[in-house]
Amino acid sequence: FELAGYLVTAYVPDVGPRIAGARIRPRFRLPESWQLPFKVSISTEVGFNKRSFEANTVTLEIRPIIEKELGKWYLSFNPDFSKSLRGIDSHRGFEFEPGMKVSYAVSKKLEPGIEYYAATGPVTHFESLHDQHHLIFPTVDINAGADWELNFGVGRGLTGTSERWVIKWIVGYRFSF
Repeated sequence: FELAGYLVTAYVPDVGPRIAGARIRPRFRLPESWQLPFKVSISTEVGFNKRSFEANTVTLEIRPIIEKELGKWYLSFNPDFSKSLRGIDSHRGFEFEPGMKVSYAVSKKLEPGIEYYAATGPVTHFESLHDQHHLIFPTVDINAGADWELNFGVGRGLTGTSERWVIKWIVGYRFSF
């Protein structure tokens, strides 16, 4: 079991950095003793967004996570199902937002990779490709110790409706209880 909390930040031109919201995410993993050919977990994230940054102020994500390590290679597929619980899109059903990651450990400290994220629309009827969001991120994971998670990437939108550029930066610390 894992429990994470996030602060979502945004840089506003002529204003500076701002807190755009917060997230809480419990994650449950299937036991490794089951000896599956890959790791399986499910993450359920509830987001609380400031209206000035997001029209949907409360959101839910249900994200199965399928992971595999092959030597120095790491592969992950995350078929995310998202829903607005409060806001302009709360009348809509679940949306499909897949994510994938491939990385390679060049050393014990450094793992460059590629991450892909998309928002394809309602699970019952995907939007046209022109209206979907697709982003690709060259990334790097830095192993700064057993309890630290450091990830950085610069993403580029691949469709006209995608954000043109996105900087992603994760700094995480595991607390032991």
